[in-house]
Amino acid sequence: MQSNEKYSTIIKNTLRGGISYQKGLLMEKNATITIKKNLNVTDLAGEKVMVDFETGKYFMIKGVGNDIWDMLQEETTPAKIIENLLKEYDVTPQECESSVMEFLTKLEELAFLG
Repeated sequence: MQSNEKYSTIIKNTLRGGISYQKGLLMEKNATITIKKNLNVTDLAGEKVMVDFETGKYFMIKGVGNDIWDMLQEETTPAKIIENLLKEYDVTPQECESSVMEFLTKLEELAFLG
C-alpha cells in the first residue's frame, strides 16, 4: 500500500490547467460516469497531458489522478473508484472520498464526464 502522505499530496494537486471551479456541486456516489469528451491525451513522465482542442486549453493529471482517469475509461461510479483507491493507498475513507469527489466535480465542471 502506498503512503497516506504521498496520496494527500498527489490527489489534491492532480488537475492543473488554469481552470477555476465551484466547490459544492453534488455528484451522487452511485452515479454511473465515464469520460465523454474526446481529448487528445499523452502520457508523459508519469503524468497525463490532455489538450481540449474545442476550448484550446490543456490540462495535466498526475499521480492518483492518473488512476482515476484510467478507471473512467469505462463506466464506473465514484463509489467504485473510492473502493479501488482505498485498496491501493493508505488513506482514510473520509479523505479518499472527499478528494475523489472534488476531483470528479472538477472533471464534471469541465464537461469531461457523462
